[in-house]
Amino acid sequence: STVDEFGRRSFAHRVADVLVQQPLGDCLVVSISGEWGAGKSTTMGFVKERLSEVPCRVLEFNPWRFPGED
Repeated sequence: STVDEFGRRSFAHRVADVLVQQPLGDCLVVSISGEWGAGKSTTMGFVKERLSEVPCRVLEFNPWRFPGED
C-alpha cells in the first residue's frame, strides 16, 4: 500500500464510492487534472485501490502517448 503523505486516500476513496453508486450499464468517464506534481497519479492509484474491492473495470488513457493528436 502506498504511503499517503498528503491525505489524498480519503478523497480518492470518496470519489470511488460515488463512481460505484452510478447506474449499472452506463459508461462513465472520469478525469483527474492538475498541475505537474500535484498528485494526480497518486490520487488515481488510490481510486483504483478502492475500486479493486468491487467488480469494476478501469481503463486508463494517457494523452501524453499521442502528441499532436486532437
